Amino acid sequence: MKISKEQSDQIDQAMDDLATIPYFPQADNVRAAVMDNLLRFVAGPEEFLWLVRTTVATAKQWCGVAEMRALYCTRYRPVDGLKPEPQCALPGFTPSDLEAEYTRSIARPQRYLPKPEDTPMTPEEIEQWNKLIDRKLSLAMITKQDAERQYRK
Repeated sequence: MKISKEQSDQIDQAMDDLATIPYFPQADNVRAAVMDNLLRFVAGPEEFLWLVRTTVATAKQWCGVAEMRALYCTRYRPVDGLKPEPQCALPGFTPSDLEAEYTRSIARPQRYLPKPEDTPMTPEEIEQWNKLIDRKLSLAMITKQDAERQYRK
């Protein structure tokens, strides 16, 4: 990832943000190594900012670059192609947390028809509808009886 001056300032700010996590390395050479490792797998500045903000928001203590890679892989593909082993353990990003969120997202009921109160029927329309249903049911019964008679023959 090629870095502009503005992005360099953002990276410095991100490192300061990461330094708020307990046990984050304070030595400049170690912080530079952390940054170098992060930039190897992060695709761009938006992904990088998401990773830093999410880590700062969820990590109770410094978890290391491997855990940050695992977190990153819950949302993005790493540029270097290396997948994390083991998976992310940060709250809200464990495999079971992600599966539960996915399940909740697809389990929301879909409304295909309007609610009755959205399109109320008049009493005349209800009576007409009931007559139509009765006619269809009687035709279905006649057809069923005819089929049974022919089957017995």
